[in-house]
Amino acid sequence: MVYQFNSDMLPDTYFHPGDLKYIVPGNEGRWLDPRRTPIRILEVKPASGFFIVEILDFEDKGARWEVQLESVDASLRKEAPKRAKPTAHCTRRQSHAWTDSLRLQRNLRRRAASEATIESLRAEIRAWMESESAFLRSATTLDLSGQTGNPALWTHLKRYMTEKGLWDIEEAFAEQYVRNPNSGELVKGHAIVLAELGLVT
Repeated sequence: MVYQFNSDMLPDTYFHPGDLKYIVPGNEGRWLDPRRTPIRILEVKPASGFFIVEILDFEDKGARWEVQLESVDASLRKEAPKRAKPTAHCTRRQSHAWTDSLRLQRNLRRRAASEATIESLRAEIRAWMESESAFLRSATTLDLSGQTGNPALWTHLKRYMTEKGLWDIEEAFAEQYVRNPNSGELVKGHAIVLAELGLVT
């Protein structure tokens, strides 16, 4: 994946460090990713511990990220940002503490059953792909240096996942993960399920 980049971006010294007191609709800043993605705050959801930002540039311009309040340290605010009212600020700190405490240990009692199911599904998928995929039958190797996948393999994988009712969630997860894996509930929901299956904490 090759991302757009602004070589003329302002230095970080032009911005305030991210802080809950600056999580106010209308404030602009940027994310502390390598390319400093510019953002604008649209909404704050203290009850659920999230705030909504709009992306102001690059491939995702106009997209909205749902960001956990505890991730505020990964952002910067432009000079003279608006500050949150003290009461709202207190509420957001409570939400921050609540979401920051979310850590689920893996369910070890379910791990063996989950791994057995995964192995069974792998065998099923392998048999289906070897039977249906012209790409696999051709013994062609993948070009791992390319920026796009093999169209034939992609088509058959999509067909299999569609038949199994998995394609919609795969597409949504992939889009979210590439844009920002720390945004919203979708990626976190997958992490929770992995813990419940006993695979990881």
